[in-house]
Amino acid sequence: MKRFVTCLLVLLMVAAQPLSCFAWGSGGHRIAAIIAWRTMKPETKVKIAQMLRKHPRLHDEFQIPQSVSAEGKEAENEWLFAQATIWPDLIRGNKQFDHPTWHYIDLPLYLTDGDRAVMREHMTVNLAATLPQSPENAELNAVQAIAFAVQMVKGNSPHANKAIYLSWINHLVTDLSQPCHTTALYSRLTFPDPVGDMGGNSIPVNPEKNLHAYWDGLLGWEIGYDEAQDHASDLLRKFEQQRDQDILELNAMKWAEEGFGFAKQYVYCDDILKAAYEKEVGNTQKIETVQLSEQYQKESSQFAERQVAKAGFRLAALLDQALAD
Repeated sequence: MKRFVTCLLVLLMVAAQPLSCFAWGSGGHRIAAIIAWRTMKPETKVKIAQMLRKHPRLHDEFQIPQSVSAEGKEAENEWLFAQATIWPDLIRGNKQFDHPTWHYIDLPLYLTDGDRAVMREHMTVNLAATLPQSPENAELNAVQAIAFAVQMVKGNSPHANKAIYLSWINHLVTDLSQPCHTTALYSRLTFPDPVGDMGGNSIPVNPEKNLHAYWDGLLGWEIGYDEAQDHASDLLRKFEQQRDQDILELNAMKWAEEGFGFAKQYVYCDDILKAAYEKEVGNTQKIETVQLSEQYQKESSQFAERQVAKAGFRLAALLDQALAD
């Protein structure tokens, strides 16, 4: 079932809460892309620029600002790469290009041991890592979509087609660095299979609209390109020594599994699980809004920076590998 559809259905479930199906907001995506651009091989940049300048939406979502063009072709190419990273969010609802299920994989986190015992063997949510026979017509998860997009970028199709899939690779590598895009909470009554809590979308918190939106916004929903460049430079300096360790594993399912572990460690704190449990057992009619502690907010902000830097390093390494001669 598409998360796009469930984003609408959950309005009936959670007091008409506005929902988020994005990861890190445009700020985090751009920051990760800039880090990737500045750490990838020069020959990879050349190939990427050739593709993106043939993007079928070049004159729509890819209109380069004059201030960027004034700095030369290299500046333009970096901007195009960063713009490509947010493009899959910009074209949501576009039947030609949008793929709602590609943005996430819902590795199951069960509310109780009883839920795990009853639900585990009967889950229908798509948790596959391998591609189906006709991936172009299937509702892939994020892990499958990365594999498919890499396959297409490495193929012999025109640059215009490759540019579309390159944009998806850029976006999805960063999506998988946001734990709410790798995990969903499941229970028999409140969060049933296949959608669960929709990666935190159906858990109200303060601040922000819901748990997913809180995590998406940690690096800014909308920040200027100059600000994204500055933030990328800061994170690159801060985490550059971890780069070699971060790129040892270029397997998207491993990244998703890592994100699942982080979701248990950082996202679904005891207060959130308690609120979900109270609703599950009927002690409350709805999930009560969880006030996120100052400690939670501090730790999540620090963690988000680390994850976005990691996504940038991994994206660069993945594209260096995929586009190698």
